[in-house]
Amino acid sequence: MTPLLRHYVAATVLGLSVLLAGCDAVVPVTGTVTTTAEAPLKDCEAVLYLAEDQRELDRTPISGRFREAFTVYPVKTNFYVEVTCEGYSTFRSKPFYSSGQMDDLTDLGKIQLEPQEVESAPARP
Repeated sequence: MTPLLRHYVAATVLGLSVLLAGCDAVVPVTGTVTTTAEAPLKDCEAVLYLAEDQRELDRTPISGRFREAFTVYPVKTNFYVEVTCEGYSTFRSKPFYSSGQMDDLTDLGKIQLEPQEVESAPARP
């Protein structure tokens, strides 16, 4: 192998290593979000947090039965998910471990949210 070719191969391997090291991981979750009467809810949002410091990592819209994959920096650690729908209570999962692989699916189960009173602005005189 010539010196020029050796340098080219080394640069290519180094470049690929840096590229692959920066790849994002995924935290796949599944579940069903409903009212307490078991009616599917629409236009909700799921937010993924790092359990260690409650830092928000990613958010995604969800409705009814869902299967979503959050994109995160490649870490193997504990997370939790909060699910919110306007006019309903907030669900917070127990912390769970994820390896960052697509086949490491966490089932949040049936998430039943209770209706909440929507605070309205006081009437102006």
